[in-house]
Amino acid sequence: KPTAATEAPQAAEAKAAPKATAAPSPLRGKTEKMSRLRKVIAKRMVESMQTSAQLTTVVEADVTRVAALRAKSKASFQQREGVNLLLAGSGAQAHRRARPARPRPGSRRWWGRGRRSAPR
Repeated sequence: KPTAATEAPQAAEAKAAPKATAAPSPLRGKTEKMSRLRKVIAKRMVESMQTSAQLTTVVEADVTRVAALRAKSKASFQQREGVNLLLAGSGAQAHRRARPARPRPGSRRWWGRGRRSAPR
């Protein structure tokens, strides 16, 4: 157990030791006061992030067949094209093929499918 006799010399050594201070980096730049407008903008941005939902899209898809096809043709594609075969291209192609089958409600293609009347 430390006693008063052993703590006193340690405390004196700690006080006597010079404190190491780091020199500021030359890459640090300078600090300037924020303008009132920037403060308000920053405050509102933080409020927005904390109170309202931000854009998030989650899409679930079974890509086991696409992954198997990719694994089968990965080596030949790499040799032929010189780049890796990624899953993103398959997703983009599937999206492009699915769009005409399911037109956006309200679009001209939507109204052309037996709807009562098209908007003028």
